[in-house]
Amino acid sequence: MALLRDGGKYRKQQGDVAAFAFGIAKNFVRRIRRRESEFEPLPEEKTNLISDADSVTAQLVRNEAIDRVQMAVATLPLHYREAVVLCDLCELTYAEAAIRLRCSVGTIRSRLNRAHTILARKLKRLQGTGAVGLTGTEGCLI
Repeated sequence: MALLRDGGKYRKQQGDVAAFAFGIAKNFVRRIRRRESEFEPLPEEKTNLISDADSVTAQLVRNEAIDRVQMAVATLPLHYREAVVLCDLCELTYAEAAIRLRCSVGTIRSRLNRAHTILARKLKRLQGTGAVGLTGTEGCLI
């Protein structure tokens, strides 16, 4: 519905239709998450969460690690961040990302390689300080 309603705002010179639709979908999901976070769980849901303290602790550690990864990605230079978001988070192919970013597939590959190296260094530094509580495959960003 939002695509039909906001379709008149599409400008070809700003990108392809898929990127425009993706932006609308991304904003829609953000609004839903924001609304859901405003609601308190019901009393019985609170009791269930508290009774399973190990699960709650694990979830808190996982959430903190996710926040650290998101912060690390956000600190990347824009051209690296775009490649990571499109290929790793949105699961676009290199060719699809190259079209959206108007560059070659080789450029996408090199940007991803460099971005992964930077992220690994940043996250390793954070893990060394105890800021990230992940072990094994849980610590993999991509």
